[in-house]
Amino acid sequence: MLRLVTITALLVYPGLSFGLDTDPAEWSLRSASRNDVFIVEIRPSEAPPRIGEMHTWILKLLTSEEEPVFPANITIGGGMDGHSHGLPTQPQAVAYGGEGEYLIDGVRFNMEGLWRLSFYIETNLGTDIVDFEFEVEF
Repeated sequence: MLRLVTITALLVYPGLSFGLDTDPAEWSLRSASRNDVFIVEIRPSEAPPRIGEMHTWILKLLTSEEEPVFPANITIGGGMDGHSHGLPTQPQAVAYGGEGEYLIDGVRFNMEGLWRLSFYIETNLGTDIVDFEFEVEF
């Protein structure tokens, strides 16, 4: 059975709830990395992402001066800290689309609750981590 999700961004836009029939740009989350090396924006390639389905996300990687970053080695982690488990899949950065945009494939949410996606980023500018936490609801 397909189920729709609603994502509420906790770190970037506190209290903002995204509608179920919005375009992917409206699901965009943006944050500086932990040590302010990068600015990172993520958004699903299709909105809304559905519970239990595999989907892709676009990660836009910028310098702190908002310039696109390429090349980069991006490792994805995360999970549900409150449930003490990681992601149900192993998402990968699979392609570069220009202008700092990387395709992240293999993201899946298998239940509702508070999720975290973490991106470990290595470039010639340095290494840093950015975390996004959001609520997934049926």
